Amino acid sequence: MPKNNQKYIKKREKKINFWVRFGITAFLSLGMILAIPSIMDFPAFVTGDYIVCEGKVVSYYYPDKNRPGLKQVELQSEKTGEMISVKIYDCPKIYEEEILTVKYLKYTKHGVLVNRGESK
Repeated sequence: MPKNNQKYIKKREKKINFWVRFGITAFLSLGMILAIPSIMDFPAFVTGDYIVCEGKVVSYYYPDKNRPGLKQVELQSEKTGEMISVKIYDCPKIYEEEILTVKYLKYTKHGVLVNRGESK
């Protein structure tokens, strides 16, 4: 390393150390924040203790309506009337007002379609 670079680094060592520590701390904090819901859902995933909800489709979003894949669905529970937003995987077309039975994980809200009912 040339002498000029060593002087430059030595002169700004405290600032460099601060930004390196700040970057590492921010990266780890963000990673933990994103991982916490998955960590909390892991016991339910292992034991198969999913939440089952039956409700009417209020709204839905998915990029390609003709292909199965990830779909964001908002259901209104028939039992409680509560609005539940769930990400459903590998599911065919969904229509508003259709009755669906979905089982999903509590914290990540990832689920699968169990049963399709008729629209009312």
